[in-house]
Amino acid sequence: MKKSQETKGIPDKELELTDEKEPGEKSSINDNISSYFGEGYNSEELNVIFDYAPDAYFLYDLKGYFIDGNLMAEKLSGYKREELIGKNFLQLRLLSVGGIIKAAKHLFLNDRGKPTGPSVFTFNRKDGSKIDLEIRAHPVKIGGRRLVLGIARDITNRKKIEQEVITLNKSLEDKVKQRTDELNQALEKLRRDIKKRTKMEKALQESEARFRHIIDNASDMIYETDRRGNSTYFNPNASVIMKLSKEELLGKNYLSLIRKDYRKIALKFYTKQFRDKVPNTYFEFPVIRGDGSEIWLGQNVQPIIVDGKVRGFQAVARDITQQKLAEFALAESERRYRSIFEESRDVIYVTGPDGRFIEINESGLELFGYTREEIKKITARDLYHNPDDRFKFVHDLESNGFVRDYELKLKNKKGKAIDCLLSATIRPSADGKVLHYQGIIRDITQHKQSEEALLQTERRFRELLENLKMIAILLDLEGNIIFCNDYLLEKTGHRKSDILGKNWFDIFLPEEIRNNLRKMFLDNVLTGSIPSHFDNEIITKDGDNLLFSWNNTPLRDSSGKIFGAASIGSDMTDRINAEEQLRHAQRMEVIGNLAGGIAHDFNNALTPILALSQMHFSRLKDDDPLKNALNTINKSATRATQLTARLMAFGRKQVLEPHVININTTLLSVGDLLQRSIGDGISIKMKPSSGLWNIKADPIQVEQVLINLVINAKDALGDKGTVTILTENVTVSNKQIKAGLALAAGDYVLISVIDDGPGMTNEIREHIFEPFFTTKEKGHGTGLGLSVVYGIVKQHNGEITCHSVPGKGSTFEIYLPKIDEPVEELKHETIAEKDYHGNEVILLVEDDKEVREVLKLILKELGYLIVEASDSAEALKISRKYKDKINLLLTDLILPGLNGRELSEKLAKKRKDMKVLFISGYSDDVIAKHGIIDEGLFFLQKPFTASSLGKKIREVLED
Repeated sequence: MKKSQETKGIPDKELELTDEKEPGEKSSINDNISSYFGEGYNSEELNVIFDYAPDAYFLYDLKGYFIDGNLMAEKLSGYKREELIGKNFLQLRLLSVGGIIKAAKHLFLNDRGKPTGPSVFTFNRKDGSKIDLEIRAHPVKIGGRRLVLGIARDITNRKKIEQEVITLNKSLEDKVKQRTDELNQALEKLRRDIKKRTKMEKALQESEARFRHIIDNASDMIYETDRRGNSTYFNPNASVIMKLSKEELLGKNYLSLIRKDYRKIALKFYTKQFRDKVPNTYFEFPVIRGDGSEIWLGQNVQPIIVDGKVRGFQAVARDITQQKLAEFALAESERRYRSIFEESRDVIYVTGPDGRFIEINESGLELFGYTREEIKKITARDLYHNPDDRFKFVHDLESNGFVRDYELKLKNKKGKAIDCLLSATIRPSADGKVLHYQGIIRDITQHKQSEEALLQTERRFRELLENLKMIAILLDLEGNIIFCNDYLLEKTGHRKSDILGKNWFDIFLPEEIRNNLRKMFLDNVLTGSIPSHFDNEIITKDGDNLLFSWNNTPLRDSSGKIFGAASIGSDMTDRINAEEQLRHAQRMEVIGNLAGGIAHDFNNALTPILALSQMHFSRLKDDDPLKNALNTINKSATRATQLTARLMAFGRKQVLEPHVININTTLLSVGDLLQRSIGDGISIKMKPSSGLWNIKADPIQVEQVLINLVINAKDALGDKGTVTILTENVTVSNKQIKAGLALAAGDYVLISVIDDGPGMTNEIREHIFEPFFTTKEKGHGTGLGLSVVYGIVKQHNGEITCHSVPGKGSTFEIYLPKIDEPVEELKHETIAEKDYHGNEVILLVEDDKEVREVLKLILKELGYLIVEASDSAEALKISRKYKDKINLLLTDLILPGLNGRELSEKLAKKRKDMKVLFISGYSDDVIAKHGIIDEGLFFLQKPFTASSLGKKIREVLED
């Protein structure tokens, strides 16, 4: 080992110590010092010298971090050597802010190889007491590393002595002042003091310059404030850190630089330091820089105390943004993982090797039913439904170091079994021993139950598909049948063994649509885009076509891959038929309403013609030439009346007089009439059923139905053929209703009229009940015969159907509801032939002026006193003004405002004895429901003759 200079002892500049030990062999500081002082000293001796030296020895690096120290260093600082090593002046707060600045200046010189001192520093000891030290610092190199050896001497006593000297000097100065003979000595001392002071000021200026250099070149922000916190000084780097010019910084209050939400915190912190005169504090806070960016500062602050009062603050602040970001990231990471831990729906736990719980989240407490205090008193083994399973679990875990999706049955506090799935790992120590087990537990009880429920659902679903009254099929990607239910077999007549595995399109689809639908299926099934709804026909084994509506969906396996398609088919054949029946009924309803409306208007128009022609015909002499003309008018009007009656019958607007009758009796009474209607070339066969049920119907209308149907058959047969009339009891079922029969389920009397004529096509059959529809030549027939039949049957709450095949004749079937009442005896009562004149008062209400004038003329002719009104409002007004008795209200049913019935009810409140006779072109359900007159009411259908009106009036008045 070489010495940097020949003279032993502490060098003036720098010790040059190098280590000549073997590479990899460490050397102590004492080894290096020993080599410096030569072989005359051994390491042990040097240790004794170093440790027991009267002065404190500190070895530290150029950043102020302690490397080593002797016993006196421990004694003076109050810190053990181990507490000093690795720490610097700032961390230990050994120095005041002023001392730190002074020490920084010395380190600056030491860094340039210059020794410093002796200098006096006030140390803050560990116990809070202060001590004055005189410190010399020497730059050294040890093991190639540049260090500083500081030698500190306790000068507390010396300072005390110096203070005493000063006190004595002051006393001496007082004596000098008192003694003029000592003036020269005092003046000389004064000169010396001035010289010394000058020297000290110069030294101070130099020290300040050095300090200013250190401060100006420091990487930290160093500044001072007054007692209110307004800045009085900033070092140059403060502008760099804060991105503000010196002018912008000076005078600013420190709070204005701090982020707004942190200002109250900072104010509270520094107010406490100000109030309690805390010598040194450290505080971290965010600031907003001049460019708007944000950084974090870590700041040491020391109050400037003068005469016991805080006059300001000195601060050293360092940019700790990166450190804070790392802290924030760590805190966020911990928060995030803690959040995952606490909020996880799965159980997350940590146990020791003994099974004691170290950590478990809320989900675990909830699943097992324990409180956090309770679960720490048990072991994991206590949660096993079968405790022996714990040993196998631990064995598998320790054998592999982990387990994944380990299925176990655990239990809660109440002993209820819980199906669980565990994944766990081992956390080993440095020596490979198990520190603890950590893992995740998932409650799969519901999943297991769902699996069982799914199996049951699949079983039930299969049973449902087998019993469903809809076709259910599963097809593979080629369209081959992999499943079908029994309903498909029932509808098509196939056997399951004949179709499973066969192609759906080849077996069941009509040839005209087969290829198109097959292509659509094959093009779209893999992408899952087959139409979800589709209607098409299928072929039965017998070759019949059935229309089905299909709901389709792709079939996917557990991975979501499509392996086929499922279809559910509803038989639309019956529904299509029912819809067609409904459309036909609606069309007939519309036509019926139109026909009824037309008939009403015709009846109003015919009423004056018939009444006046008859009235004037009776007045003329037999040889009067006008009599033939009036007779022609009357006959034409009568034919028109018959035509409107047929329209009324089709439109179900005629008034019925129903009675309980038996159809077999009606057939017997009209048999001869029917035969005369069709001539001798056509025979009629009657086949009445014995025990036939009764019905409630208008006998005249039923006869009209039979006559019209027989005449229709005669027109189809021509000159010869057979018409068969059958009667029987039938019960209509729901199946028949679904097939299109527009009736409620129940008991009916069925009348069938069958001919063996040429029959008709479907196109003709669809229109046969429409008014004015006829297949006859122009001028032959009105086209109203079957329309009248249709209207009468419907008005009796019945149904009529027609079955016909070209070349095989036609069958008309009439269903009329059964009634459980005895047959009524029909009484043919007539008013005796007499004069229909009278002298009573009649209130005539008719909105049609022409009809009203004719009626007034007829009534006056018959001798009645007439009070007339054009509507209900006028009739009410007349009734109020007319004080005499009104014997009869003769009113049209259909009036503006109140109808005829409403008018009669209102008038009856004041005129209780007044009789009422309603007249109308049709009832419009005002006084009749489905054409049946309400009991106790009188009605006369328009058009009518003068005599029929006179007769009806007398009938009402004499009732």
